[in-house]
Amino acid sequence: MKPFLLYLSLFLVPALSISGQNYTDSLKSKLYIEKDLDTVYSEIVNTGAKLRLPLYFTAFSQDDHYGYVHIGTATTIIGQKMDSTAFLSVTANLNKEVFLRQGAELLEELDLKTLEGRPAKMYILRFTADKTAINRIMFFTGDLNSTLLLTANYPELFSELLKDVILSSFITVQY
Repeated sequence: MKPFLLYLSLFLVPALSISGQNYTDSLKSKLYIEKDLDTVYSEIVNTGAKLRLPLYFTAFSQDDHYGYVHIGTATTIIGQKMDSTAFLSVTANLNKEVFLRQGAELLEELDLKTLEGRPAKMYILRFTADKTAINRIMFFTGDLNSTLLLTANYPELFSELLKDVILSSFITVQY
């Protein structure tokens, strides 16, 4: 009986510690940040913000839109600064119903902090474009005077590969 209990405890303790890990803590994992993100900070044009991008993203511009693209997965990252707009007022009214009216399904909502300690709010949405399921991450941060919105769009097919890496990138934002 004792060997069975010892075996059971050796199996259960690691399993319970893994399941008890906070999801937001795992985003700050040095494994993601050091392995999957660029070592330098890249500027988000017209925002005054910088972040460590996931590897293999390159800058693009189209008309008045600037951002970064990963050609192999058709993933884009763009940023937008909202002057004279408090961070809390922007996110206070965003909910499942608001996104449904815009043709998107809210998959996940998280309250986070950037590595600088700023409050942040993240929404993951799903919508369809040209019969393709697309996921969108909307990451808001800021203060009483301005709000920064980082947006990433990627085919849902690549969600398991990209979601945590992009969120890890977004929390590195310096704003």
